[in-house]
Amino acid sequence: MSHRNTLIDFLELEEIYTQSESPFHRFYRIKSIAERCKRCRLHKTRTQVVFGFGNITSRVMVIGEAPGGNEDIYGKPFIGKAGERFSQILREYGIDRDRDFYITNVVKCRPPNNRDPKEDEIMACEVYLKAQIEIIKPKLFLALGRYAAKWLLGLKNTPQMREIRGKVLTSRFDVPLLVTYHPSTVDHARNANWREFAQNAIKEDLRLFSDKIKEIKAKGYI
Repeated sequence: MSHRNTLIDFLELEEIYTQSESPFHRFYRIKSIAERCKRCRLHKTRTQVVFGFGNITSRVMVIGEAPGGNEDIYGKPFIGKAGERFSQILREYGIDRDRDFYITNVVKCRPPNNRDPKEDEIMACEVYLKAQIEIIKPKLFLALGRYAAKWLLGLKNTPQMREIRGKVLTSRFDVPLLVTYHPSTVDHARNANWREFAQNAIKEDLRLFSDKIKEIKAKGYI
């Protein structure tokens, strides 16, 4: 993408921030810019941009790492096997992913072969994630996986999950943050013991997440 087109998109984003239109209008204008984005190499291999999905008035955001194969085809995050497991656990705790939060990723395009997102790709895409956060104004974050946790905590090095999951942290945006393993960790477990541990850890963390959502609801934010 030329520097000129990148600059045009940047200036359009800046204009959106300064205009007094509804959050819905601003949100979908930013989405339209993201859908034509060529800020990093991932645009060359994507089928479509996966901007996010859910309730932008919920004041709760779930942030994962990157779209997978199904997400790349259908344009909706967390709709594969791991995403359905994630949704089912939340349903058991009385949480509806379409109603109770907005879900997205630190990068909006699928990395080839589902590899981890690279640092420069995350940096190129963060303008859209920051815009989503600015509009939603979340009262709670849930990070799914190391890369989402690293970005939300503003860390230089990728954290160890065992050190940050299972407790309430403070994000770089001064908003409470919970962290758990990415749902696909269960599918990629190296052995049965690790699979069982990851599955139980995710369930424990999502129970805490569900409790925090219910607290936010009780305060009238959702």
